[in-house]
Amino acid sequence: MIEDFLLSVIDHVDTPKLFATVKIGSLDATGKAIAVRMIPSGRGERYFEGSTQKVNFQFLTKSKNQLEAINGLEKIADKLSDVRNDGIPSLTGKFALLSCDIYTTLNLVEKTNTNEYIYTALFTAELEGGE
Repeated sequence: MIEDFLLSVIDHVDTPKLFATVKIGSLDATGKAIAVRMIPSGRGERYFEGSTQKVNFQFLTKSKNQLEAINGLEKIADKLSDVRNDGIPSLTGKFALLSCDIYTTLNLVEKTNTNEYIYTALFTAELEGGE
């Protein structure tokens, strides 16, 4: 379910307006890059009928052009802020999105020794269903 969720998030945010293709995992070592990856999450809610799953994830952008890295991450954050009720549909039907929002806004991670800027933002989602 987690891989399906990340692929669904990529499908939701990966528009031609982004400066690089979004990949799951780490940033590419060379050139412009955008990555999404899971980060530690707390437990979801428990109900009589079942439970939900909390999923926290991180987006990273990297570019030698600082404004490009910032603007790319802002476009992603705009797409993922305050999303509710299946606003990000599952590509395989394995989950239903209850909510998704940003919980740590855009931050500079570092300027690398090759003069590339890396920025990050953290998001949280609540899902139901899945395996």
